[in-house]
Amino acid sequence: MQITPETFRRPELKLEPRRLIDGDADDLNRLYALEDDGLHYSGRQVSDGIYYGAYNRGRLVSAAGTHILSGAEGVAVVGNVFTHPDHRGHGYGMAVTAAVTEHLLRLMEAMATRRSSITPVPAVRRAFARWRSGTPGVEVVEL
Repeated sequence: MQITPETFRRPELKLEPRRLIDGDADDLNRLYALEDDGLHYSGRQVSDGIYYGAYNRGRLVSAAGTHILSGAEGVAVVGNVFTHPDHRGHGYGMAVTAAVTEHLLRLMEAMATRRSSITPVPAVRRAFARWRSGTPGVEVVEL
């Protein structure tokens, strides 16, 4: 499934997930361990990826994150969506998935400022960026 800023609709939920950081890795691992052997994430994997979690009474009960994240290619894959069995059916999974998706769309649609140079290299780069986009008037650049 492909989501764009134009097609994304944030669900109306009273729940506001928060971005997980390296210090949340133990909570994330405990949550994922509820099913089979679970997954095991280091703090670095959590902070290098985009992970959001929903808490209930101070305990992580739902999480979602990125499987793949490539700013250069403009591609990200959301996955590892899991909600504690006792908290399913309340919109937690939808909330964390939407939070990750919204974050990724902001990241991929970030503004950039092009620096000018006296050499012909910028003109060649711009021509290549227009060719890469395949859309008239749009340039694809690596951030």
